[in-house]
Amino acid sequence: MKPATSFDTHLARLFLAGLAGIGVVCILFSIPAESIGGVPCLAHRVTGIPCPGCGMTRACLNLAKGNWATAWHYHPLSFALVGLSIAMAFFPIQLRAAWRSTSVSARRAILALTLLVILGLWVVRLNTL
Repeated sequence: MKPATSFDTHLARLFLAGLAGIGVVCILFSIPAESIGGVPCLAHRVTGIPCPGCGMTRACLNLAKGNWATAWHYHPLSFALVGLSIAMAFFPIQLRAAWRSTSVSARRAILALTLLVILGLWVVRLNTL
C-alpha cells in the first residue's frame, strides 16, 4: 500500500515539475530564463528595495537550464530551495523523521541560523546595489 503524502510533498513535486518543464521549454526554444515573467515583488514595487527573496524565480529558472553561475548571481539560496524541494518531493518520510528526531533546541537553532543567513545575505545584496 502506498503511503499517504501531504500537501507540502505535493507542492514540492509540483514546484520541481514546473521548474523542469519551464527549463526544458527554455532550452528547446533558446529562451533566456530572464525573459520568463515571474511573480512581481510587491515589496520591491512599493518600497523600491528588493526583498530577501528577490531574484529567486530567475535563479531557479537558471538552475533548471543548468546556468549555475547565473543562478548563484541572482540568488545563492536558490540551490538550498531546490535541494530542499528535492528532499521533500522524493524523501518526505525520511526528512520528517530526521526533523522530528531533532531536539526542540536544535530545531530552534537551525531556524535561527536559517533566518540569520537569509537576512545576512539580504544585507550583503542590498550593499551591492
